[in-house]
Amino acid sequence: MALTHLPPHAARGAGRRVGASTLAALGARLTSLLRMDLLLGADLLRTRMEEEFTLITTIIAEASYDEHTRTQLHTLAAGAAGLAGWTAHDCGDPVAAAAMYQAGSRLAGAVGADDMGALCTAMLAYMLCATERPSDALDLLNAAAGDVRRGRISGRTAAAVCCFSANAHASLGDGRACARSIEAAHTALDRRDTPGMFTLNSWMTSGFLELETGLSLFRLGRPDQALSHLATFNSDMGASKHHRRTAAIGLFVMAEAHLQLGEVEAAVSHANQARAFKVSSAQASLRAGRVHRALTAHSETPCVRDYLECVPSPH
Repeated sequence: MALTHLPPHAARGAGRRVGASTLAALGARLTSLLRMDLLLGADLLRTRMEEEFTLITTIIAEASYDEHTRTQLHTLAAGAAGLAGWTAHDCGDPVAAAAMYQAGSRLAGAVGADDMGALCTAMLAYMLCATERPSDALDLLNAAAGDVRRGRISGRTAAAVCCFSANAHASLGDGRACARSIEAAHTALDRRDTPGMFTLNSWMTSGFLELETGLSLFRLGRPDQALSHLATFNSDMGASKHHRRTAAIGLFVMAEAHLQLGEVEAAVSHANQARAFKVSSAQASLRAGRVHRALTAHSETPCVRDYLECVPSPH
């Protein structure tokens, strides 16, 4: 998707005057879209997210407004870019996702919206780590870590930066750095934030941190420790109908961890629970495929044979 070129300031009097009412309406729309993504999934909403980004950047380019409104419009546009990037990522389009995350970082940087800029950077790093580029992810996260140390970003965003740093360290086999980042994420999440007009980081919760801690430990080759955190995640939020995608991913990772421990029946049980959520998600599908391939080594086991017969082989 082509990105709108934005001038540093809209020409005064160039178009319809916008202010607080417009900002509130746009913030409410983005909050609703974030909620709908949790309920419906990225595939149904990707085009809608991109349209919202285009709408806000068009307002920035064509309307007139004061300096405060300019700052808020750019922050909202960065948030819309973050949502569009997320849905592109979860639809299996990392190139488009990276472009949107980078656009969000630029928009936020243009007005000093440090929190939104750091969040877009963290989400890009998360995607890079998921696509086997942990060193590139760490380069981005280390830059954002400066804002964490200076206290320039919210607790939730700081927790996301630290949490995704833990993932990258784990992918690189650095258990000590991973543990430090996880501890820092818990510390940041304990901070109280002042709610903004639109909060893109609302998914950064204690439950999500448990999931990501489990993922990091799994990457480090510690499936027993990973299962402890994943079980906590599953009991806290995994059964929620409002987080179906996240729940499915967590259950598939639990299945992988059980397989590493030789607990085949438990692995099949968790894989079936994950499938029951019926989510459409590139990230969940990637995990499902890993489980399917790992189960083929146990195809003589009755429960595995039944699973493999019911579940199509991943492409």
